Amino acid sequence: MRENLYSSEVQDPLVAQPVAYAILEMTRAGLITSEQLEWLRQRLGNLELSWNWKETPVAIFMAEGYRLLHMEKEAEALMPRHITVLPGEDYAKALALYLTALNTLKDGAVDETLTLLEGAPAELDQGVALAALRNLVKGDWKAKAEGFGEVKAICQRFMPGFTSVVPSALRESTSVSFSAPGCAAWELSGAKVPLYWSWTQAGYPTSVPPAGIQHGLTLKKTLTTATGEKLTSVKLGDVITVTLNLSRYQGSREESIVVTDLFPAGFELMNSTEENRPFYPLVERIADEDRIAFVVEGSEGEIPLSYQLRATHPGKFTLPAADARSTRSKSVNATTGMSTISVEK
Repeated sequence: MRENLYSSEVQDPLVAQPVAYAILEMTRAGLITSEQLEWLRQRLGNLELSWNWKETPVAIFMAEGYRLLHMEKEAEALMPRHITVLPGEDYAKALALYLTALNTLKDGAVDETLTLLEGAPAELDQGVALAALRNLVKGDWKAKAEGFGEVKAICQRFMPGFTSVVPSALRESTSVSFSAPGCAAWELSGAKVPLYWSWTQAGYPTSVPPAGIQHGLTLKKTLTTATGEKLTSVKLGDVITVTLNLSRYQGSREESIVVTDLFPAGFELMNSTEENRPFYPLVERIADEDRIAFVVEGSEGEIPLSYQLRATHPGKFTLPAADARSTRSKSVNATTGMSTISVEK
């Protein structure tokens, strides 16, 4: 998806708008950083356009993306004070109304703002509406916060291997986030109004049983030479093949499985055209700086997933555990064991 963005014909406003919105949502999901935002801003600035992109929803989406990255100066510089409505732009017409409501709210006229929102066109795309409303709510939050009450969070239970700690809090204009490494059960209290809440679990265990963990899935990791021979030693510059063998014995075949493997330090990913070509049941292969992820559809039997690494630094390194989990059932998951790997000069 990121590669497709760079080939988009953003000189067309009807292409630039969804591209900017896609970058915003990918930023919100933590899949990309400011690189794509900077690319789009420079690209639009260098093109000879028949329209002013700084007065369209493109600028709103980009400003919101910068704000998510805590780049407030860039966000403030891009947020337009009015929108130029181009022919046939339903998004622009609707967002012009939202922007007017936002500016009205900043002036303290909350009732007038709500009246404006009631007149929003029904054709407004849900995703675009949410993006605009996030900006709107930020302005109104401080006025409502006094009657909200102080939200408190207590971790009731920590997973084995983690030390009990007091949760840390990050308070923003529209929300408060609590985090505590290893917390498996939370208790929230103190709010004077109903809470809308969600919780996420992320990260990898620092230690797992030698045989790994199997809950409805089986995941095995093997390392071989680039020619498929058993790996006995690794020298600087050698290429190794990492194979993850996934099989399912619980859960529905309709469930997708996400397999994630962190790269060991001292190695870099080798890319090939063949590896990047998805095959059933593999739906998608996503590579990042420090990990690779495979999205697999429900399938019977063992599914081999492989990639290649090149040794770039000598030393002894930890071989992290690979992780597999269902996208629907949290109880269906598996983890390989951990080991070490040495690279000789």
